[in-house]
Amino acid sequence: MLVMVAFACFFGLKGFVGHDNIFFYNAFEDWPVLQNFHGFENTKDGTLYEPGYTFASILAKTVGMSFWQFQFLGSAIDAIILYHVFRREAPIFTLALIIYIAMGGMLLHLEQIRNQHGVVLFMYALKYVREKRPLPYLLICGFAICMHYTSVIYFVIYPFLAMELSKRTKIIIVVVCLLVFFLQIHYIDGFMSLMYKFSGPSIQDKIERYFRGELLVSNYVFSVRHVIMLMSVYFFIIAPEKFGLDKIDNTLQNVFLASVVTVFGFCELNVLENRLSQLFIVGIAALYPRMLVELPVKLYKQLIALVMIGYSFMRVGSAMKPYYFEYHTSFQVTKDGQQKKWDEYCRFVKMTTDEAHKVRATQTVKAKTLDQLKRDSK
Repeated sequence: MLVMVAFACFFGLKGFVGHDNIFFYNAFEDWPVLQNFHGFENTKDGTLYEPGYTFASILAKTVGMSFWQFQFLGSAIDAIILYHVFRREAPIFTLALIIYIAMGGMLLHLEQIRNQHGVVLFMYALKYVREKRPLPYLLICGFAICMHYTSVIYFVIYPFLAMELSKRTKIIIVVVCLLVFFLQIHYIDGFMSLMYKFSGPSIQDKIERYFRGELLVSNYVFSVRHVIMLMSVYFFIIAPEKFGLDKIDNTLQNVFLASVVTVFGFCELNVLENRLSQLFIVGIAALYPRMLVELPVKLYKQLIALVMIGYSFMRVGSAMKPYYFEYHTSFQVTKDGQQKKWDEYCRFVKMTTDEAHKVRATQTVKAKTLDQLKRDSK
């Protein structure tokens, strides 16, 4: 319980930390109280936020909450749900939480306020997949969609999560995704080009914006994260019986398989891979504690625990330097109210975000220009 209180305080008191939080703050200030609410509209910067997040913000503002109090309340609710999820899914609670934070939870809860609610709701709804009760699962995921539209994928994959795939099928899926990654197969561009050829002006306009996108770069860099994922594939898909997982939970195994597909299969589009892989981190976070409990050899337990905890601290530590600066600066901005510091802070957040994309992604220029695309469609 104390760990989750610390979790709620750390993420709930993040201030302006995270590039997106600046926009969320401005949107919160733009939204009316409930008495003056006349429908969901674009904010001043032209963004139309999800109805669930918008309405929750309006309710919070109506009862007198500031953006900071609303942000803390959201983190506290997430902490309560995560507490129940990991108590249910993982025999070693603290290890599951550490892996969850390292494999994407830190970025999720610092940067993406709306998305984090959708992910924790999905984690809670997994028990209904296991119980083969689609209605409550879909209702909870429907609420998650109202918080962030990426949660729509949870609707689509319900049959996959409930399915009992053979080991051979799972290995084939993994091999296909590895081929896409290591051979750097570009299939998303081809799919978009095909859609452009057969769609109307409205869809074509969106596809043109896709090809102009500044952040739509590829990420085929092989990192420690990919090593961890490949190691996990061997543990949980290829040879789980060697590690005491003879009766591995089918639902969690399918969630883990979905994370493998997103990490290796969507690297053509860095932003897509980052967003989708965060949706399924509960799989790897819950399976490692289960494996450590079942492993018969103590030395193996110690080695695997050391690798996972070491990687987790390395991953979190590498992210903490810019986040520490953001914490410190955002509290000073709030305290002093100085416009100059605020402008400097906004520039810093943008700079670190741009640099992160340069480091994480190879700057692959899309081969097909808009002119070529238009010529091909004729």
